[in-house]
Amino acid sequence: MSSHYIEMNEWKTVRRRLLFTCLLLIIYVIGTRIPLLSTPNELNIDSTYKMTIANMGGNLDSINIFSLGLGPWLTAMIITMLYYYKFPEKMVKLTQYERSIREKILTLIIAIIQSYFLVRQAYILNPEQPYSQWIAMLVLISGSMLLMWMADINTIRGIAGAMPIVFISIIRSFLSQSSVLFSVGPIIVMFAFIFVLIAFIVLLVLELSEYHIKYEDIMTVSTPYQKPYIAWKLNPSGSLSIMITIALFISLKYFVDLMLHALTLGDYVDTSFISFTNPVGITLFVSMLFVFNFWLSVFMLNPKNKAEMFQKSGNYFIGIQPGKATERFLKDKARKVSFVGAFIVTLIIGIPLFTTLLYPKSSVEIILSIQIIMVVYIALNMVEYVKTLLYFDRYEGFLKRYW
Repeated sequence: MSSHYIEMNEWKTVRRRLLFTCLLLIIYVIGTRIPLLSTPNELNIDSTYKMTIANMGGNLDSINIFSLGLGPWLTAMIITMLYYYKFPEKMVKLTQYERSIREKILTLIIAIIQSYFLVRQAYILNPEQPYSQWIAMLVLISGSMLLMWMADINTIRGIAGAMPIVFISIIRSFLSQSSVLFSVGPIIVMFAFIFVLIAFIVLLVLELSEYHIKYEDIMTVSTPYQKPYIAWKLNPSGSLSIMITIALFISLKYFVDLMLHALTLGDYVDTSFISFTNPVGITLFVSMLFVFNFWLSVFMLNPKNKAEMFQKSGNYFIGIQPGKATERFLKDKARKVSFVGAFIVTLIIGIPLFTTLLYPKSSVEIILSIQIIMVVYIALNMVEYVKTLLYFDRYEGFLKRYW
């Protein structure tokens, strides 16, 4: 009877969080339906770029208050993470509130740059707009900051933080571009289906696989066949590394536009080489994806913190001295695990992108396939989040009392 009560209370918490997340998603969908500028169909933005923006929660099918999406926030987040990883002593001196303020200020700066170029392009094509450029920029920036706040509060009160917003954005982008599937031959559709199926199986195996490192626990007197172990996922960063890489890639394009715009005194400069239709752009993106997936995985495994915990508890690895030797041992293991995960994810995303260079007419179909993979990956991460939530809810009373 008590077990039944605990189970009912767990699902009650999950349902409450799901309802809160659904409320935020309704606000997001309504916001994407509110047009800001009157020239969405005249913008010189290809379908591939629009679908890429959708992977960050943005929407360029119509310029609305949420067109920038979560790109500025994701870019600011990875920049601050890199900074604090390089200078960890500065992170220790700052409170969580101070770190949050710095991240939001950087997000604001990036949102200003991105909104400037989006509005400028719209006004160049059609100067007759219902609002001035500054008002349009202010609305876009406010929408981006509001979306960041929604993702932040969803982490506390809802399910999986920013992932549901990105999930809905990709679904909407996929539905808007799904008519392309009916305009191609059955052979391309069949190959795309086979690719998605293989990628789904590989990602599922990657998500469920763990690398175990056995260690000696001084408090355990069990048999050698029941030794405790550290369990590390082969791809700890999940879909987050893909979203962050896309955000950084788009931000890089805006930054290059800004620099060239300043150097040429406002003249038009072609920056199509930083795109998914150019071999330079694809190579750059794939390289960034591998580097950030690898780095983010090592960062999330945090071997240094694990080594410190081992030194405090007295646990050890056979043949490895505690302290610096244990830290080097765990860092080496973390790099190997992260390399495997980053290599597999890079292959799954990189091969179809390079295929678009051989068959340019199939670029939209291949990007659609990648979006399906993203949806599957995000769905797996959200399911894992719900499982973790149920696990901790089971011990909520204990944790509140003693932790």
